[in-house]
Amino acid sequence: MVLYGILCSLPILYGVFREWTRVFNYWTDKGIPGPKPVIGFGNTIGTYMRPKSHIEMDWIAKYGKIYGVFDGHKPVLRVADPRLIRQILVTDFDVFTNRTLFKDIHPIYSQNLFTSDGPNWRRLRSLISPTFSSAKMRQMYEMMGACATQLSRVVDGYAVDCTLIDVKQVFGNFALDVLAMCAFVRAYFGI
Repeated sequence: MVLYGILCSLPILYGVFREWTRVFNYWTDKGIPGPKPVIGFGNTIGTYMRPKSHIEMDWIAKYGKIYGVFDGHKPVLRVADPRLIRQILVTDFDVFTNRTLFKDIHPIYSQNLFTSDGPNWRRLRSLISPTFSSAKMRQMYEMMGACATQLSRVVDGYAVDCTLIDVKQVFGNFALDVLAMCAFVRAYFGI
């Protein structure tokens, strides 16, 4: 009876194993190199043992600037070539609309340009793109320069008085000033 149960469960276990590992041929079928995944974890298990940046550098050295990994069972293409990244993000942005970052954390958080995908991403990009035209960036650069000049005056004042400076407070105020100047075109100088 036990032998019969084992023999009956073997095809089921084999089917489950094939289903879990079927996706792991995705990158090899396409001729893209990459590290061998672990069943149930993909290539993410190594991030628990070493910093992700070290693992990424090792993979770039071993597999090249374009390689495929698995986030669990989901295939993810990694690109480390700056020219190709620029082409993907600027020239061919409409082809690469889907993102893998933290989509299901919170409904509000998932409604930004970095985590949304598909039609919502296209809508957000069309709304935000005019804000960062070259003419507006030049205007913002001048405003940031005015804030930096004011920051320099404040830091010079601390240096002349030989007093301690709360760097977090001063640079937090600087960041707020830059945001206020660029977003509202209003000088605040709360530094």
